[in-house]
Amino acid sequence: MEKLFVYGTLREPKIQRRVIGHKIKGELCVLEGYKKIDIKIFADDFPIIIKKRNHFVEGILLNVNKKELGLIDLYESRIYKRKMVKTEKGRAWAYIPTKLSRN
Repeated sequence: MEKLFVYGTLREPKIQRRVIGHKIKGELCVLEGYKKIDIKIFADDFPIIIKKRNHFVEGILLNVNKKELGLIDLYESRIYKRKMVKTEKGRAWAYIPTKLSRN
């Protein structure tokens, strides 16, 4: 099993069911040294996390298998890339933004 820190739509059971076919019960978790902000892409807002000292992001730590992680990779698309981060409960994957054009 892999640990995945989620801070946006993947916290919602309906999104989990749509992406991986079932709900995953997670545990509350904090990621220090990051800040959550929303960015607008076309007409939609997307949450992202950026490195920022003296800040933290509240989220949920999920246990997922490799197949589920692959499905989530597809869901996150090219807007995000998966990166290993250190949460208060140990190392976990998190999705951070790829470099986006600021047009």
